[in-house]
Amino acid sequence: MSDRVVDEYLRRQANVYITWVLAALVAITGFDRLQVSLGGDTAAKIRWAYAVYVLAFLIIRKYVRFRRSQFLLMWLFAAVSFCGTLESANVNRSYLYLGWVVFSFVVVFGLFEAIARRYPCALYRALLLAFRLQIVIGVLVYVFKIGLYDGRVDLLYYEPSYFGLALVIYAAMVVQRGAALGPSKMAMDVCLLVVAVFITKSTMLMVGLCVVLVVSPFLSGITLRRVATVIAILVCSLAGSLVYANHSNDLLASTIRGAYQSPDVMEYLMGRGANRVPRMRAARDVFLEHEWMGVGIGAYESAIRRRNMSAYSAGQWWISVADQPAVNIYLELLATTGLLGAAPMFGFFARTLMLSRLRSLDYIQRSYLLACVCLLIMLNFDSNYLRPYLWMILGVYSGSVGPSAVVARRDIERSEQDSMDKARERGGSE
Repeated sequence: MSDRVVDEYLRRQANVYITWVLAALVAITGFDRLQVSLGGDTAAKIRWAYAVYVLAFLIIRKYVRFRRSQFLLMWLFAAVSFCGTLESANVNRSYLYLGWVVFSFVVVFGLFEAIARRYPCALYRALLLAFRLQIVIGVLVYVFKIGLYDGRVDLLYYEPSYFGLALVIYAAMVVQRGAALGPSKMAMDVCLLVVAVFITKSTMLMVGLCVVLVVSPFLSGITLRRVATVIAILVCSLAGSLVYANHSNDLLASTIRGAYQSPDVMEYLMGRGANRVPRMRAARDVFLEHEWMGVGIGAYESAIRRRNMSAYSAGQWWISVADQPAVNIYLELLATTGLLGAAPMFGFFARTLMLSRLRSLDYIQRSYLLACVCLLIMLNFDSNYLRPYLWMILGVYSGSVGPSAVVARRDIERSEQDSMDKARERGGSE
């Protein structure tokens, strides 16, 4: 089945009104700063966006279905984590965090999986539309200097790096769309991504773009042409970044310039990342001391307050790890839930990625898979596995390869066959 036929079917089937509603649902996954505090010693906060998700979930609840394997893995994780709260370093926070995990799976994941099955065409266009609009709004914010974060755009995300992290999903969709339909279909989106790098000055986004480019050929099929294209893009990007670094003095330029000039690039980048490496080491050590059940889900920061963490900062106060979360979600899971809790969560991620054979996916499904893989790679540098956009894209991919996706593919194939039959009829009549 031709990718161009898929694109044409997508264009004809997407309802414009549903697309805009879904675009709004996608966009609010980044409304991190619109929160209400629960008070008390937990310092817990709830996003206003969750109220919207609950309402949407109630509207579409009859279409929500969970695969048995995913459901069992998540509830096994919840059961182990609940048992771990008995020895948690912060029991109240652990209960709230466990509720957050259940909510993310049932409501956010379940909602977007149902939408992907019910409105596959509108959802794909909504994802592109939501990220395009965020970048355009970001440009306006940057031009008029409205609420900038140290001269960088974050919109309503916690900070620019989280905006950059969410845009990895958009980058994955753009790259797969271009690989399937040709460069002309991605020209505008590439320009928007370049603009996004400039207005966010996010190292997270730049690393994310590199990850997308490197991983994409493995999902699309490695060919000499695709490898050469990736290498050419990376070389041009490096050349362009060097030119930019030599003609600017902002944070992004100084980071690039320092990396080029440093005799040890990795050491420079680790230093630029402040206390990321010490925090990872601290999380590793906490896990090794509580390898089976961890210190309690969501209680990592409470646990390290009881420890002497000065050894990790080597007397340098600016890289202190005290009261700092782990900046790697996999280490965080191991440290807080132990091997018994982390195993089912890792299994859930793996099961979701392996729901369908790669050869059977069209370019839309491959774009979702690429987004999931790249986001999970990028979360090696993040401190929270409950980002709404992570559970959103996992749900979207899971729903896109479900039974209804098979029906949609049959509709597309039937559409393609009808087009071929009409073409033959016209040819015969002539």
